Amino acid sequence: MAKNELTAIESAIARAEKTIAKLNKEKLEIQEKWKRLFRRDRETGSAFHALQAEVVANPTVRALKRLISKKATSMLETLSSWDQTTKDLTEARNAKANAVQAEEAKLADLRMQKKLLEERLLRDARENDDIVHQIFSLTDSVVTALRARNQYLVQHVFRKLAQPDGTTLSQLTLQSTDGLQKVQVRTNYISRLDSALAAEALAEIRKFFGRFQQETEMDETTRALAKLLDSILIEKIKFDIGPTLYLFLGSDIDAAAFPELHRAQSLLSQSLRSDRSNHYIRLWQKATTDGNWEEVKLS
Repeated sequence: MAKNELTAIESAIARAEKTIAKLNKEKLEIQEKWKRLFRRDRETGSAFHALQAEVVANPTVRALKRLISKKATSMLETLSSWDQTTKDLTEARNAKANAVQAEEAKLADLRMQKKLLEERLLRDARENDDIVHQIFSLTDSVVTALRARNQYLVQHVFRKLAQPDGTTLSQLTLQSTDGLQKVQVRTNYISRLDSALAAEALAEIRKFFGRFQQETEMDETTRALAKLLDSILIEKIKFDIGPTLYLFLGSDIDAAAFPELHRAQSLLSQSLRSDRSNHYIRLWQKATTDGNWEEVKLS
């Protein structure tokens, strides 16, 4: 994963920065040590030269003894070792400087890797945003089209499925007059209603019955609607999906006279659901009248 790679690079950058800081500290300590020893060498040299000058000016036995004393010998050792000391310290300092330079080059490379990876992640994020936006936009269009198609089927096709004897056709095929296209509707897969919309429809129907408590208040049209509703309601709590429901959905209901039922009809039309649309509707077409039918895939 790119994000894991970025985390690894950031960790490597932190380690490189820590290493550079440590090397710089060690290099500074070497430089300070060289300065300290350089001052000691200069001070020792001055002291030994003063001692030599004293012996030359006053060459007594006592002065000569001072020239060969332990202190004088230590001075000579310090002065004679300086060349090697300064060489060793300079090499150590240069080694630290080279190590710092190598780590800084490594750090620069890591920072460039991080920059390029961040740019790639940003491009990927923007591309993903565009993809998600486009898919949702296309899906909204598809959903809108499917709802419009379902509503059209309810209003113009499903009512044809109801037979005079109360049965329902298992399928219905409608073919164009030129014989090149046909629509096949399978009702055995249309088996559920959206519960939320159906509940709203049920509430509207209850409002309708609330307005007409007694059958004597109903005219002939109202009584027919009430009888139709009684046949599609099961124990007054849910709807029976069958030919009578489609008959109700295809009925021409006066919105002014029966606003509750008009709203209920619209809600039930919208609430019809199927798990996969090509399970209850299939489209076929062919190039010529004597050609073979080819199914038009809906997904």
